[in-house]
Amino acid sequence: MNNFLTALKEEIKNKISNRGWIVRQLKGLSAGIDISYDMFNRLDSRNLKIIFDCGAHRGETAIDFRKKFPSAQIYSFEPVKNNFEHLKKNVEKYPEIYCYNFALGDKEETVDIRLQSDSQTHSLNNRLLVKEEKNSEVIKVVTIDDFLSSSNILSIDLLKIDTEGYEVKVLQGAKQSLASNKINFILAESTILENDNCHTNLALINDYLKVYGYQITAIYDQVIWKNPSRLSYFNVLFSRH
Repeated sequence: MNNFLTALKEEIKNKISNRGWIVRQLKGLSAGIDISYDMFNRLDSRNLKIIFDCGAHRGETAIDFRKKFPSAQIYSFEPVKNNFEHLKKNVEKYPEIYCYNFALGDKEETVDIRLQSDSQTHSLNNRLLVKEEKNSEVIKVVTIDDFLSSSNILSIDLLKIDTEGYEVKVLQGAKQSLASNKINFILAESTILENDNCHTNLALINDYLKVYGYQITAIYDQVIWKNPSRLSYFNVLFSRH
């Protein structure tokens, strides 16, 4: 019977694999594959209550976090009007996701954001100069420190930042919160390529955060570019010492 069950299991796994899927026990996964599993089982963080989604786009990450961390309240920040309208519509059935139509940065201001042909790459990053993209939109920027104070939010369990090269500016607007240990985990998009103007270099983020006692904990969602093949960008999880 045991041999039959083993053979049946392997046959099912092979059929699923042939269709582009992998079946594997979660406990056998390496760190850096599933953030919810890592949080629950490796980082002793089973009870995330407050998540900030900075650069929410149209709600993809917020909805994913809602499924992985069902007890959390998720604050989604998306400054571009068209993306924000899609965001509100996509998350309207999730009352625990709160949407805000402004950006997070290093100071409160009103600025122009360059609109790219790809809605995921709108950016306040001054290094991202695309000559053919001439459209822009006036947006509001606030700091995490000010938002926490005005919203009476005591702490952030997970701060996710995907702002196309503007990550350090977002963190600079949270310096009081970082210094006061109000942010437990930070998940930031980053790169190790020196000529990548679309993403923030990992060294810059790491140098800024280590002053506040954070260290690199895991790397997720790695993207490989070709010709030549090299690691491009990814999401880095930081936690406090």
